[in-house]
Amino acid sequence: MKILISFLFIANFCFCQKTIIGKVVNTTGGEVPFATVQMILKDKVIEYTATDENGYFEINYNPTTSANGLLKVTHMSFVSKNWELNSLDLKDKIVLSLVEKTETLNEVTVQNKLSYAKVKGDTLSYNLKALTTGNEEKLVDVLKKLPGIDINPDGKIISQGKVINDLLVNGKKMFGDNHKIATENINAEMLKGIDLLSNFESFAAIKDVEGSNKTALNINIKEEYLGKITGNLEVFGAHDKRYQANSNLFKFNQKLNLSAILNVNNTGYQPISMKEYFSMNRSVRQELRNNDGQSNSLDTNEIPKFLLSDNNVNSKSNEFLALDFAFQSSNKLSMNGFSIVSRLKTNEISRTFKTFFDSNSTNNVVEFFSSNNDLLYNQTKLNIDYKSNDNSLVNYTLLFDPNTINTYTNLENNISNNQNSINEYFDKVNFKFGHQLSWINKIAKNKLLSFNLFQEFNKNQNDIRLDANYDLFNTGNKISQDIIEKNNDYGFYTKLTVKHHNHIFKWNIGYIVENSTFNTRNTISSNQINFDSNYATSDVVIQKNQGKLNYKVKSEWRNYFLKFKTEAENTSFILPTLQLKYNFSEIHHIMANFSKTIDFYSSSNLNENPFFENFRNYYTRSTINFSKPVVQNIYAVNYFKFDLYNGVVIMANSSYTQFGNRLSNNTTNAGNYIQIQQINTENQYSWNNVFSFETRISKIKNKFKLTLNHINSNFNNQINSQFNIQKTEFTSLRTSLISIFKNELFNYEFGLNYSQQNNNLTLFNNHDKIVQVNPFLSFNGNLKNKFNYFIDHSFEKFISKIETTNFYNLSFKLNYKTNKMKFWIEGNNILNINNAQVLKFTSKNNFTSTEVINRLAGYIGLGVGFNIK
Repeated sequence: MKILISFLFIANFCFCQKTIIGKVVNTTGGEVPFATVQMILKDKVIEYTATDENGYFEINYNPTTSANGLLKVTHMSFVSKNWELNSLDLKDKIVLSLVEKTETLNEVTVQNKLSYAKVKGDTLSYNLKALTTGNEEKLVDVLKKLPGIDINPDGKIISQGKVINDLLVNGKKMFGDNHKIATENINAEMLKGIDLLSNFESFAAIKDVEGSNKTALNINIKEEYLGKITGNLEVFGAHDKRYQANSNLFKFNQKLNLSAILNVNNTGYQPISMKEYFSMNRSVRQELRNNDGQSNSLDTNEIPKFLLSDNNVNSKSNEFLALDFAFQSSNKLSMNGFSIVSRLKTNEISRTFKTFFDSNSTNNVVEFFSSNNDLLYNQTKLNIDYKSNDNSLVNYTLLFDPNTINTYTNLENNISNNQNSINEYFDKVNFKFGHQLSWINKIAKNKLLSFNLFQEFNKNQNDIRLDANYDLFNTGNKISQDIIEKNNDYGFYTKLTVKHHNHIFKWNIGYIVENSTFNTRNTISSNQINFDSNYATSDVVIQKNQGKLNYKVKSEWRNYFLKFKTEAENTSFILPTLQLKYNFSEIHHIMANFSKTIDFYSSSNLNENPFFENFRNYYTRSTINFSKPVVQNIYAVNYFKFDLYNGVVIMANSSYTQFGNRLSNNTTNAGNYIQIQQINTENQYSWNNVFSFETRISKIKNKFKLTLNHINSNFNNQINSQFNIQKTEFTSLRTSLISIFKNELFNYEFGLNYSQQNNNLTLFNNHDKIVQVNPFLSFNGNLKNKFNYFIDHSFEKFISKIETTNFYNLSFKLNYKTNKMKFWIEGNNILNINNAQVLKFTSKNNFTSTEVINRLAGYIGLGVGFNIK
């Protein structure tokens, strides 16, 4: 009888038991994994479960006894919510929506499939297992997979649309701003984790009182690679005497990090791009610790053309050595520094179609160009921190940057039915030495005192010889010129910071001496120009860095003491800065800012006697007013959002710069050369816009990325003393779909690069356009854990109104790896074993040009490497 009663009870229970099937989503419809779902009746939990990795759940209930019950869904990152059972349609699958928490989170962790990252305070830690496929070779391959991180064409690491301030390895700086050296040499297998550090500051006393707006990326190395020498030794040989030898050796431990990178090649690979090198040629003032003073960044010197050619050269060879160390003997003393030595040789060949404009006529010229270039440069930096206690820091930085450039160029053209031949010889020696000393002391719990001293010396010597079959500048067939430009800057800043509740008050004073000398000597004339632009400065800052609404208001007063020859002038300026930021969360914000900056031109822009730049450009006496400053008003808006749960990153940035008294030229076509007069112009602007979007598509295990850029500039000049506006519009789009399969056998990336540049000279109603279309497709994968492969396809089409060229690139690499050895076959650009040609468009002064350039030839070869573990 008892058995029968029990059987009937169980049967009745099973008959009455029902199952609720549902899904938990966020406000955008994305799934919420691992949320807790509870069945509650009379304040008691009678059943519970959790959503799976796709947000789905099933939970049982009894309609008879639980009709008045509740469904409660909780998740640490969302606001908990209750639903009454009798209000839900339980016949079909139900969808329950949660709202994200907007308050500050101490820690946010997303589990399993969607565990892309974890936020804790100012640190965002990426889950490399969830974001990588296992086929990445170097750090750069891993960084490209991280949401919110990108690598720009010059090798810089970008976060939230800005270049990061510091690259760290186990908390220690590495190679300064030379991101590419580190990212392309640290092996992916060495990586334990990667952290993005917002509000980064290595000296705790500064962060306690002032906070920070710096960003750093910290690379954590696995313990098995610590305390011993690790790295690779590799050699590669290909047909037609192409070669590459590379070694990257590291030793990382608790007190000392050592790195040595050596590369010798003629394949076209550059361990550091020239744009990055010259961007790192920074003023020592940018190294001042805890200083708010504006560092004047006006630079009217152009980077030599061949240094920006990348692979648009006929041949290239590079010899490169980089050494880096970071040492921390105790909590008091730490040092870091690096030295880079490189020699780059290139040969360039091009055919250029140029159109010269003046007020009366338009001349079309075809030029044939061949150039041999040799650059030898060194960059050395040393940084020392000494903390006598937790509240005091003494910092010293030394920068040393010498380089030499030697160039021989032959040009052939036809002007006025005359066949011209010109030889140019350039010898340039550039030298920079700077150092700074900073002392920062936390004099009270809420007060910080800083004092900075700096000195910087620059010397640039340019020697040029011209040899032609016609009369140059009406002075003969052979002429020479020596130019020596010197700049000597030094000064001090001192700053007091007081923190009151959530507000920060700063007061800064300083005095800066800037002296420049421009000395020219040629067959036409000799002259020396001296110009002093010294100034006293004081600024007041009020800012708030905590909470949802942040702001910064700054007002700087400058009083300049200008001296040019026998003339002197005293003038003052007020330079405001305003910044507003609203934080929806730690990884979701919008920011707007405005700043006004000024600077004065150097002595090289105030020339009174003529000099020549090359065989074509001849500078007459400048008309620039030495006492009138260059003014820049900069307006910017930035939006950033990182959705941890769906891997969505949205970044939008727009900046508008309005120029006053900007340097320009009045050009006149004088037949075989252009006569240039340096002048000032007004009402010029540049408008830059960037939008990027990235999302994970879980159902097909892919990542989609889209980046849009638009630049619109309006610069003024004069042609034959007639006003002209040079308008330029540049639009680019990059879109890609990247697989994130975890089987490692096969992954791909395909997409499209598109760019269009439009140029218009209003004086002649001349319009030029060049379009570049570049679809690409790449594959990679692992075969039986020992073989891995990479295949890249890309097609580039260059379209201008003068000429159209196509460039198809097919490259591959097949690796065989053992524990210690690596063997590979590599083909780069194998369909262009002979030099192909591409197009480049330039608009400058009173001419436009379309260049047909020889691009570096491809190769096929074999390589062998040895792993040091």
